[in-house]
Amino acid sequence: MSLNSATLVGVDKLADGETAGGLLCPRCSGGTSKEHSFSVTKTRGKLLYHCHRATCGYSGAEYLSSLDRELDNESSQKVPRSGDLFFRAPRDTSYRGPQEPIPPDVVETLSQRWSLTEWHLNAWNIRFINRGTFRGFCGRIALPVIDPRTGTRSGLLVRALDPRDKPKTLLYSECTSSLYLGPSTSKSLVLVEDVISSIRLSRYTSSLALLGTSLNQDKSLLVRELVARYKYSNLVLALDKDALGKSITQVARLRLLVPVPVQVVALNKDLKNHTEQELTSWLKEHTK
Repeated sequence: MSLNSATLVGVDKLADGETAGGLLCPRCSGGTSKEHSFSVTKTRGKLLYHCHRATCGYSGAEYLSSLDRELDNESSQKVPRSGDLFFRAPRDTSYRGPQEPIPPDVVETLSQRWSLTEWHLNAWNIRFINRGTFRGFCGRIALPVIDPRTGTRSGLLVRALDPRDKPKTLLYSECTSSLYLGPSTSKSLVLVEDVISSIRLSRYTSSLALLGTSLNQDKSLLVRELVARYKYSNLVLALDKDALGKSITQVARLRLLVPVPVQVVALNKDLKNHTEQELTSWLKEHTK
């Protein structure tokens, strides 16, 4: 299936690296709710498209011309040297993120809703989307996705602040998890579902955001790699009760793979919604 003319209205006017969001997906048509969760990005001679509805996920790329396709094939064959200062992210997920600082009223909202402080915002370079490359997604915050294996920023997770905005989150990265390292003295690694909870935890300990509740074999092997690399002595899996109920087999596999104790904690509320006092008390109880 290719992009139809209705979907492409206005997309041809995008600048390179710019995204048009809030479109209707040509495959699922937004489901029964007619949700406008389809986005198209113009980058280096092609259009990258993705439906952010969890039950759809339709995505792909279309070249604007045969010449662009040939140039892209030539470029993709180039292997970066070890001495290169920057390594280009996979072409289909490259993004020029927003650079705008967060306005004072939004800083206050983040503080009241998730207890995010200036430390969190500055430490992880959290930004606000008001204009520019994310057309259709203004009024959201851009959170960094950190590649657990390289420790480098590999993309963005865009989070809505207004509960009426759909979809709530949009992921622009090929990484299926994101690592937020805590102090160098951290002995525990906490696995959680979402980025904001991980960022909250990072002030005290290291945390891996699973970007969902799935704990498949690849993620379990990644956790084993991280435990060995950073010499963690304690592993905590903190998910809500429903997610843990569906992950019994995955948790058993994780315990077999990692050489350290695994605590499984059923959350009554997300860690991002804990007050600072509640969070430090929770950490005192579950981490060493």
